[in-house]
Amino acid sequence: MGNINASVDLRRDGEIAIITADNPPVNALKHEVRAGLADALRQTGEDAAVKGVVIACAGRTFFAGADITEFGKPPTEPSLHSVLDLIESSPKPVVSAIHGTALGGGLEVTLACHYRVGVKSARFGLPEVKLGILPGAGGTQRLPRVVGPQKALQMIVSGDPIGADEALRVGLIDEIVAGGAAAEGKATTSGDDLAAAGDAASLELDLSVRDRAAVEQREAAGEARRGWRRRGRRGPRGRPRRGSRRTGAARRGERERRARGQRRQPLHPTANARELVIHRQTAST
Repeated sequence: MGNINASVDLRRDGEIAIITADNPPVNALKHEVRAGLADALRQTGEDAAVKGVVIACAGRTFFAGADITEFGKPPTEPSLHSVLDLIESSPKPVVSAIHGTALGGGLEVTLACHYRVGVKSARFGLPEVKLGILPGAGGTQRLPRVVGPQKALQMIVSGDPIGADEALRVGLIDEIVAGGAAAEGKATTSGDDLAAAGDAASLELDLSVRDRAAVEQREAAGEARRGWRRRGRRGPRGRPRRGSRRTGAARRGERERRARGQRRQPLHPTANARELVIHRQTAST
């Protein structure tokens, strides 16, 4: 173990492997960083002496997003998707140790990890919408699984970051640490936590309380929609369902016509010529 490349270092502290990225000033996820992470993850996966992995960053921040200098250029492997797949499928528990900001691709890295710890001042978010794009490396799928659909939607469509306290409350991180995030991340993966974690793949199959609640809400909503179909096109409290013929625009138009004292003209005037003539004579006088 040692330097993987100029931007990624791999060292071992007992049974814990610590992968550290160093790409100043904001640890953008450029190709060299992605390649280093992928190589380090493969090495830790094959090392029987390693029981857990910590991903951390040197400098003033965690991964603050993608490397914008690569935008518009042909993609080069490994892609961020490939790196996140390696993290998620790692046979060893992987912990992200976060300080500074975890934004965009940086947050997507943490979401692929099995545990997340952060310092009190850390910030988390998916700001892509403010650039007119969407999170492109699985953030729209993984974030709802971790924090639930409602909070995930709020974070994705607003692009606003949240602090460590809120991240802990909604389950985005597992612990707020006081000092060195990497050291605390190592402690999180050691001892009893490792024994409780077992095979990392099984963690993905163990739904949290929030996940189960979200599934139940979706099932209840689906059952309600099926019930509306059985009762006809009317929704709760007798209101027309979305997509019914009497849409909101139609109702507003009719209210406006009533306010002006106008009668709705026939859709096919030739079907009632007498009424049309009377209507025109009245309008001309």
